[in-house]
Amino acid sequence: MDQWFYKLVADNNIALFITLTALISGLLSSIIGLEREMKGQAAGLRTHVLLTLGCSLLMSLSIFGIKLITKDNNFEKLSYDAARIAAGILAGVGFIGAGAIMKSGLSI
Repeated sequence: MDQWFYKLVADNNIALFITLTALISGLLSSIIGLEREMKGQAAGLRTHVLLTLGCSLLMSLSIFGIKLITKDNNFEKLSYDAARIAAGILAGVGFIGAGAIMKSGLSI
């Protein structure tokens, strides 16, 4: 499946790639969110879907955003680290998780 995504991007069909990744992440997170809502837990459907869609779109931006703003569109000559945005997303999700734990009290 990884090669299929790579071929999709190699054909310069970035909009389709972003749409598919957003749909897949939204679908999978909605399954988790529905299961949590049925159990009556704090973070439910809306929280999970918004969080995963935001992360998916930010990662797509970190991967393809540099290419879109350069003038020569030569992706191989660029020197950047797409993992920097992923590290920021991971830190943000950690703060959300810590806030959810602290909100429910000191007992985990």
